Amino acid sequence: MKKRVLLVFLLGLSAAAATAQIKILDMDSLAVRETPSKVLQFNTLLVDGGTLREDGGQREYVFGFRNISPRPVVITKIRTDCSCLGAESSRREIAPGDSASVRLRYSPHGRSGSFLSKAYVHTSESEAVEAVLTLKIRVVDDSPYPYRMGMYALSAKEVAFNAGTPGAAGFDFRRTSASAPQLTARDQFLPEGVKAVLKNDSISIEYDGKAGKGEYPLFLESGDRQTKITIRIK
Repeated sequence: MKKRVLLVFLLGLSAAAATAQIKILDMDSLAVRETPSKVLQFNTLLVDGGTLREDGGQREYVFGFRNISPRPVVITKIRTDCSCLGAESSRREIAPGDSASVRLRYSPHGRSGSFLSKAYVHTSESEAVEAVLTLKIRVVDDSPYPYRMGMYALSAKEVAFNAGTPGAAGFDFRRTSASAPQLTARDQFLPEGVKAVLKNDSISIEYDGKAGKGEYPLFLESGDRQTKITIRIK
């Protein structure tokens, strides 16, 4: 009986030791840690850039820092995680105790939503990332063309008619680039009596009143981009 109790006890200790060696990792633990640098002391690692209009132009933000090490430090490079974000240091070499800054320039054009954009600062001290600077931005599109489709912007993505009542409705579009490919409409999924007419800068949907209730798709294509327009008969 004593041998059986001892065996159970030893097995319990073995299991506890194995459990103690298990290290649970989440995705955050695999990312670059955004902890304060031991070489560069930044005023902040996070700047809330507020709300920008998509067509409001580029905005600049400054992250100030000081060299708190006993030797000169060289900023070797600054990487960013988005083509919308540019970065540069006000000085390449910073003497002990001296101050400088990293300037981040954010371009909201072509983007809409909330974003956390990051810049990774590298120095001569190590090959590792010295500091991670985060820019919090919200971009809104208050233009009359809020729907993006590649190099085009649309004023709407839905057209509605009352069943049995003939009529016409439509929406406008514009090119966001002079090199935008030609816009075409695929109307093979529309019922008889519903027609899409593509003009220079608008699309007109004509309804003869005969098609029944339902939702019908009209696909717009430009190059390799496609978007669906919903035509609703209610």
